[in-house]
Amino acid sequence: IRIRNRTAVIDAQAVSGNGGNVIINANKTTFVHGTNKVIDASGGKEGGLIEINVAKTQSGIQFLNVNAFMDVKGGDQESVGTFYGEIELNDVRCTQVTRGPGASWPKTHWDCAANQANITKMLNAIDNVPVNLRSVFGDLGNLTPETPEVQIYSMLSDVQFGQFFDFNAPSHTGGLTAGIARVSAVFDVFFDGGPVAISQIEYNTLHELGHQFEYVWGDIAAPGTNYASSWFSDAIAFNLLQCDNFAFTGVNNQLCVTHQGLTNFQILELELIPDFSSEEAFAHLLANQIGEQHGYFPEGTNTDTPHTLNNFIGQNDAISNLIQNPPAPMQ
Repeated sequence: IRIRNRTAVIDAQAVSGNGGNVIINANKTTFVHGTNKVIDASGGKEGGLIEINVAKTQSGIQFLNVNAFMDVKGGDQESVGTFYGEIELNDVRCTQVTRGPGASWPKTHWDCAANQANITKMLNAIDNVPVNLRSVFGDLGNLTPETPEVQIYSMLSDVQFGQFFDFNAPSHTGGLTAGIARVSAVFDVFFDGGPVAISQIEYNTLHELGHQFEYVWGDIAAPGTNYASSWFSDAIAFNLLQCDNFAFTGVNNQLCVTHQGLTNFQILELELIPDFSSEEAFAHLLANQIGEQHGYFPEGTNTDTPHTLNNFIGQNDAISNLIQNPPAPMQ
């Protein structure tokens, strides 16, 4: 089956009732790329169900844009606990959960059979982001069809993410974000089955939101931008710091002895945060600024890590300004 990108190609919505069920069992169901809502199973009360055994995006497109193509949500006035819709794609089932009438963003989140304690941690981290800052993710629907509200998923792993969104997901990560599709996910386990420490879920959540901010503010950390130039300057300045007294302290102080001959930046990537490129650094530093006061730290690190990250002064100043004075979304 090939589903063209037209509004309500399959219409099972119920404006004043419960959303309908759409079940497709075919050898393959291919979605033509676009921004139209092609399957609508939303309801004015309870949400609906969309179930597709083999869902694929068209050739040449890397990501199945579930947010744009499908809708199963329930009514705006439905209370917490109401069935708010489910989507099952490629044997991965995700349940949309409402946070109740009047909730600030995110008004809903998606539970894909994840650990409930981790979901609680994820939502706690989101709620610690100032409302005026995260509201940008809920205002995107006012722009264009290409910029719907950001959706948050709690999933078992990157494997599940790849199945659901028909995406070749990178492995060994605690979360993934597809900014152009307005999706962020936080995982329970790594690709090898090792669990993501529950104490890291909040940090990983903020890190993925950092990628969303970076995208909607106009790819501000992309190569060639002012922010990327600031990252290069900060990396040079960080390497010039005396290792044991300034770059790393406390428990991390021992890293200077263990890795004599390496630069501070090499030690940072080797022992604390494996990927600290300009794009990843933006997400890490934003998560650090918001999360430090709540005790959220990167996976596998400790309370000395924020001190280390705070040495990236130029970037931190830039991010602090964005947090205090969030710009309008650009895309």
